[in-house]
Formats: sequence, structure tokens, C-alpha cells
Amino acid sequence: MNAKLLIFSHSFEKNSINPLVNDLLHKVDPQKTWFKSCVALPIKCTRYTILRSPHVDKKSREQFESKIHKQLIYIYLNTKWVKSFLVLLKQQAGGGSQLKIRINYTTRLKR
Repeated sequence: MNAKLLIFSHSFEKNSINPLVNDLLHKVDPQKTWFKSCVALPIKCTRYTILRSPHVDKKSREQFESKIHKQLIYIYLNTKWVKSFLVLLKQQAGGGSQLKIRINYTTRLKR
């Protein structure tokens, strides 16, 4: 039986996502997995404009922006190795990034 892991990583800084993704792709044993890929998703940029003074000088404004960097990692592996991979993932997860994991199984009945 096979398992397909989709790992979504979100971060405000690109520097905190890249080391995590590189460590995951290099530390996974190639004998246990047969397909690994990393897809960079579009950057979400939101801009905020705020009045500096609510009473006077309506034309005086400040602008702020926040960017969210996202990446998607596909990993196919045997169901025996899912638990060990999740333990490895928990050890590798550092600060500054958020991970969402979705696991899909294929069984003999689905064929």
C-alpha cells in the first residue's frame, strides 16, 4: 500500500522555508520513497494603508506590506514508513514556518 504526503509550508520569510525543504528532501531515504518534488506556490502580498493622524493631515499616510511565501512538497512512500517520516518531520520543523500535512492512502480496494 502506498501513501501520498502533501506538505504545505507557509512563512513570512523565504529564508526559513528553504532550509526546511532542503533538509526534508535530502534526509528522506531514497529506498523508502520513489517520488519527491517541491513546488513553489505564488507569494501572497497584502498591503495596508493607514492614516498617520485621524484628525489633521488626511493626505499623510503610512503603507505597510506583508508577504507570505508558500511551498508544496509531494512525497510518495510506503505506508510502513509514514510514522518514521512524521517523526523525522517533527524533528526538522524549526521556528518561523507553519506546516500542514495531508496524507492520502491507496489501498488494494481502490485499484
